Amino acid sequence: MKRIINSLLLALVVLSMNAQQFTTDSDVKIGKLKNGLTYYIRHNPEPKQRAYFYIAQKVGAIQEEPNQRGLAHFLEHMCFNGTKHFPGTSLRSYLEKIGVKFGDDLNAYTAVDETVYSIDNVPTTVNGAIDSCLWILHDWSNDLTLNDKDINDERGVIHEEWRMRNSSSQRMNEAMMPVILAGSKYADAMPIGNMDIVMHFKPQALRSYYEKWYRPDLQGIIIVGDIDVAQMEAKIKKIFSHIPAAPMNKASRIYYPVPDNKEPIFFADRDKELSSSNVVMYFKHDVTKRDDKNSRDYMVHNLFNNFFYEMFHDHTRDIAQKPDSPFALAYIRDGDFFLSNTKRALSAIVSCKDNRNSIMEGSEAMLRELFRIRQNGFTQSEFDRYRKDMLVHLDNMLEDKNKRESSGFVNEYVRNFLDNEPIPRLEDEVAFWKKELPKLTVADLNNYFRSLFKGDDSNIVITITAPEADTINVPSKQVFMEMYKKVEAEKIAPYIDNVSNLPFLPVEPVAGTIISETTDSDGRIHMTLSNGAKVVVMKTDYKKNEILMQAFAHGGLSLIPAEQYKYSTLISGMTAISGWGNYSLADMSKKFVGINANINVGIEDNYQSVAGSCLPVDIKYMLEMTHASFLYPHKDSEAFASFTQRLKRTTLSMDGKPEQAFSDSLQMITYGKSPYNDELKAEEYDSINYDTLLNIYKQRFSDASNFTFTFVGNVNIDSLRPYLEKYIASLPSTYKHEQARSIHEILPGSRSCIFYKEQQTPKATISLQYVAPGEFNVRNQIVGSILGQVLTIIYTKTIREDAGAAYSVSAGCAVDYYPNEQNRIIVRFPTSPQQSDLAISLVDKGLDELVKNGPSQTDVDKVKEYMLKVHQSNQTSNRYWQYVMSFEWNHGYNLDKDYDNLVRSITVKDVQNMAKSIKAGDRLLVVMSSPEKK
Repeated sequence: MKRIINSLLLALVVLSMNAQQFTTDSDVKIGKLKNGLTYYIRHNPEPKQRAYFYIAQKVGAIQEEPNQRGLAHFLEHMCFNGTKHFPGTSLRSYLEKIGVKFGDDLNAYTAVDETVYSIDNVPTTVNGAIDSCLWILHDWSNDLTLNDKDINDERGVIHEEWRMRNSSSQRMNEAMMPVILAGSKYADAMPIGNMDIVMHFKPQALRSYYEKWYRPDLQGIIIVGDIDVAQMEAKIKKIFSHIPAAPMNKASRIYYPVPDNKEPIFFADRDKELSSSNVVMYFKHDVTKRDDKNSRDYMVHNLFNNFFYEMFHDHTRDIAQKPDSPFALAYIRDGDFFLSNTKRALSAIVSCKDNRNSIMEGSEAMLRELFRIRQNGFTQSEFDRYRKDMLVHLDNMLEDKNKRESSGFVNEYVRNFLDNEPIPRLEDEVAFWKKELPKLTVADLNNYFRSLFKGDDSNIVITITAPEADTINVPSKQVFMEMYKKVEAEKIAPYIDNVSNLPFLPVEPVAGTIISETTDSDGRIHMTLSNGAKVVVMKTDYKKNEILMQAFAHGGLSLIPAEQYKYSTLISGMTAISGWGNYSLADMSKKFVGINANINVGIEDNYQSVAGSCLPVDIKYMLEMTHASFLYPHKDSEAFASFTQRLKRTTLSMDGKPEQAFSDSLQMITYGKSPYNDELKAEEYDSINYDTLLNIYKQRFSDASNFTFTFVGNVNIDSLRPYLEKYIASLPSTYKHEQARSIHEILPGSRSCIFYKEQQTPKATISLQYVAPGEFNVRNQIVGSILGQVLTIIYTKTIREDAGAAYSVSAGCAVDYYPNEQNRIIVRFPTSPQQSDLAISLVDKGLDELVKNGPSQTDVDKVKEYMLKVHQSNQTSNRYWQYVMSFEWNHGYNLDKDYDNLVRSITVKDVQNMAKSIKAGDRLLVVMSSPEKK
């Protein structure tokens, strides 16, 4: 339920004392230059010595004319390929030198109505970094070079991006837009554009588009971080004020309307590569006007949107958990209608089963639930539960108000500039809700829901997408609407909100004891419990309202008989849908209302684990759940049957698809044929024995003495001790101290597999693995990380930029400890079939040159600077220290100890030697899919 609270932070505002107006947070400095450019500046010390630089443009694909399709997105690419103060690729090169990584910290996106550029996590301690980033924003605003060569060189990159993104769902979206958005400019506004235009437009057309639309009255500069606001404002005025204002006859920024429809609009289509059938029913309604977003109604409606999303999900989840469920998944949300921001819609989304009449059955069941709520409303108990949950968390939000990260503020200010979303003080939001929430009623919620779902024919849009399969019927508009009318006429019984009164644990634990407790030189507390379990506690104050827990034990699935392995891979999913103790998954969401604690259980090849998180006040509940996870996995036969049926349908739907064929080929080439590599066949799901899986699960968690429990965060050790004794020390132990066996070993030698699968969009997907023995240690991990990142830089230049043969190339170096100590260079990317041979040769050539000459000092320094910056940020993250402690449990040494010095000590020669040793292993595994034989 915490996600309700988080989702409201961007949109909810506070009522001022003297009017129904909502005040803007005074900690953000907002101004506008004479040329029309808007700026937002805020000092925020989290993370320390970092700043975020954004420029948001009220420009997107909607501004394009038919002969310009793709120019908005193309222009986004060009912002990284030459500006007045950063010619060529020097912009990326400079930022990478100061630890700002392209693709991670340096990025952009183009949407239908907006384009946003971002430079994240800029180190403010680097001399000149702030000024340089301001000049980059300046150049993006007004000074791109846009020369012919750079434009022509980028065409191939964008074509490969189109190839990568042109999935079955993308094709369906493009096909439905002219139908469901008919009469609107949105009907043809997909940002990726038309590839014929992208490949052949004259460069002057892009320059003209840039001059027309990239102008200060449509631009907002957002800068948040560990900065001086007054100094930053002075710099902005100095750097940006000289940019010319838009001319008097400037093009108008029009927000194009989407027309209403009196009769339902219906779209249905199939695609060979779709893996499932989906139905979306849109119920369109007007958007809130920009100037009305500071009203109480807007705030309350945002809250209600989140409430009924969660409540309705509870209803449909209960149905989907049944083995005879008419749908696999169903939910509702209220938001922008498809790609438009000038019309909203309540959307009902149904993921259908794949039998002959599944589309009609799933749609009818979803409609029945919608009309159930329209006729009867949500229940008082549901409303009370979610309202209580929010009230409980209001104070918790304030606890960590000084730990809010700059990225969150940046996103708020981007939305304020683009959409006029309010940006209040958090304290004011909380004060408002504490006053207003008790006044809201379930009748208010139900009336609002009925205003969105009117139950008539107007403003209804229905889309159906399905695989090309003879076994699935796609209904006509007439048949679908006859069913709609039938359900509308039904008298439907109210939803019954069943709440269990059973105790959570079937048996109250008999507490054990803590038999030893010590504190190490790092201040971490080490305990041994009476059942042999180990506990390590690291208290931090990074977040007042966060405690993270992990518990590990060696063994995992490797100790399960080989013939049961493929079935046992379902165990983690089985526990995720079943609940704990006396409570099903649905029951738990009701029992633990107002409590922020959760756990997840996993069984990997070589270990089993429990991971949890909680607020400090809720640590009792997290440990109670952990106790139940060891002894009392909830048996829910109906949920399990539904779970296996969904997996069976997924297996059937993926059979023969290019992605599945690629995955199967990669598995076979890497590991060969063995019981540990067998995939479950569709027919085998019907014979899975639930009790056998439960017994395997219980066996894996039968020995508490083999587990180490780690806690990181705002832990009160005095409060923790009694809960450890009651819920952890009480767990049974066998004292076997198991160790994992080696399974999933990579086969010796080199192998390749090239297979051919017909595809709607011809694409070759390539995976190359270079494998060699290696020693697992922290230093080699660091060298391997540097090697992988350096190769990514090399291939980005040679394969993406020089050859235009791929949009992105993923390269990495894995330093493995299990099942064997070995090093692997892994390179994977999609490309065009015509360029696959060239791309593969460039991968090998790049590695050969690195082996022969070593990487450039510049590239190694870029990567090291980025790693040092990330490490500095990690120092105040509980999740990072949780990882450090788990690494120490697994390998016996502290990953963080002397990390910075280790990174600084790595030389070009170290990286070259690792590459040389891997290449000398003379083991290459190649898998490539292609749509046709050459």
